[in-house]
Amino acid sequence: MNRELRRQIATQIREFLEKQPPDSTLHAALDSDLRAVVSKLNVLPLLLDMGGCYALNQDGDVISFAWDNEMDMQIELDPRIRNIALFQGSRKYPELEVLIPARPTAAPDCHVCKGTGGSPADLCPAPRQSYLLRQGAPYLII
Repeated sequence: MNRELRRQIATQIREFLEKQPPDSTLHAALDSDLRAVVSKLNVLPLLLDMGGCYALNQDGDVISFAWDNEMDMQIELDPRIRNIALFQGSRKYPELEVLIPARPTAAPDCHVCKGTGGSPADLCPAPRQSYLLRQGAPYLII
């Protein structure tokens, strides 16, 4: 990972920690917990779910941790999981798109939208588990 991208990730982490919490009491409590973990681990959250979080550290590693034990984090080595987390993160932080690998030549198109991205794009499953959007064309990642 180049120095400029490291700087951008550090800036995004800092901005995440400095932003105003949401108005909702429920979201504010969740946001407060996430801020504490981000501050402690110095990572950029990419994808959250009910079990935990996928985040990016400043070395470019995708890490995961459970909400009830964030200190038991692990580096994600599965390319599919890494790609999903990076894709989801790049939707919020476009500068992370450079970390998404190029589409393999043998990758099949998304079976729903046939690689078009759908119309509207929200109908295409590309943002979900097994699909990755690269250069506007969803394709299956294995």
